[in-house]
Amino acid sequence: MEITTPSFETVVLTYRKDFKKLQRCLESILQHGLGHNTEPVHIIVNDYPPARRDAQEFVPDNPRFRVWGYEEFGQWDRSLDWYSQQWFKLAVSNIVSSEWYLLIDCDIILQKPIRYKDMFTNNRAHYKKTNIDFRNANLVTRLSSAYRHWNDTIDNQTYFMTDLTPFIMHTQTVKEMLPRITTELFDRSKDTLTTEFFLWSAYLDHLGVKDQLYHPVENTTGRMFKTWCPETNN
Repeated sequence: MEITTPSFETVVLTYRKDFKKLQRCLESILQHGLGHNTEPVHIIVNDYPPARRDAQEFVPDNPRFRVWGYEEFGQWDRSLDWYSQQWFKLAVSNIVSSEWYLLIDCDIILQKPIRYKDMFTNNRAHYKKTNIDFRNANLVTRLSSAYRHWNDTIDNQTYFMTDLTPFIMHTQTVKEMLPRITTELFDRSKDTLTTEFFLWSAYLDHLGVKDQLYHPVENTTGRMFKTWCPETNN
């Protein structure tokens, strides 16, 4: 019997001041290996249009890598910053053709090969199951905002999906969620402010498909990455 594996592509978020980190990140993918070493890697430039052209200088010459400007796949009418990056992590589903996509930030680098068995169990993506600390007011506020958007509450919830990359997103479900959210959810001046992963976790609970799509593990692929620090990684 033929054993199939879920298809995935990788998405790396970056902006101009982190282009050197981007280069290290992409070089580590080539050095250690990710998936079957053939899957596309989309580089998303969370910066103004000229930065997309300039980013090419820091991208290794490899057909897997493609640089995108944010305006090519989603609308954003506010300043480009940490909040716009959250929106782009969802809107990027519009250019992904695989079943899943792996989100990583450009300041992390691979420490060893990452294969399908490190990311999936029985075709379900790995995630870290984190208990809700109801003493953490900021966490509770942002989680509550996410659940309210889906007309739900966190009162009966005990855990959430950790909100740190690397994170594996189910492409079609993200695409179905996008028309039901707006960029205002990432407007720091509004009390609806939340995060992309909190919205995602709450949406999966709203649909009742979290356990169908995801498999909780103690350690996700995060243990195979490290944050790039110029003081120690020259």
